[in-house]
Amino acid sequence: MDEINTRELIGQFNDSWNSILKLYEQYAKSVELSYVSFSVLEIIYWTPENCTQKLICQQTYLPKQTVNTVISDFWKRGIVELKEIAVDRRNKTIQLTESGQKYAKGIMERVVKAEEAAFKKMPPEIMQLTIDMIKDYADTFKEHITINESLDDSQFKS
Repeated sequence: MDEINTRELIGQFNDSWNSILKLYEQYAKSVELSYVSFSVLEIIYWTPENCTQKLICQQTYLPKQTVNTVISDFWKRGIVELKEIAVDRRNKTIQLTESGQKYAKGIMERVVKAEEAAFKKMPPEIMQLTIDMIKDYADTFKEHITINESLDDSQFKS
């Protein structure tokens, strides 16, 4: 595969991936949530036991402060409750309240139906191949990308 074709394919892949993310973002806005709040709510909803701020940060790659802000907002709105962990009182589990469960279920059921419809449109072997290819792409990309956390803005100023 020549370099021009590879760049075109990468562009198509990125466009497709970004269009999926954009749909999640648009859906979040349609239910009056930011994409970040939607992502946090989704993890809390699908992790009814032992959901912690640390787990949410690990799964979303969001900063601790951002996740804390979202959780605080959900708590003030009565969507979640925080419970101390007996073995580690510094950390708390995050659980949906009864009203929060109803709220989240209404939001997540529509997402699940859309995701399932998209998956069912393709034969199972094509879906599995797609999943395997994306995993392989992610692993290879991770292998070859260099993340230099020591870079700061001053290195880009002229």
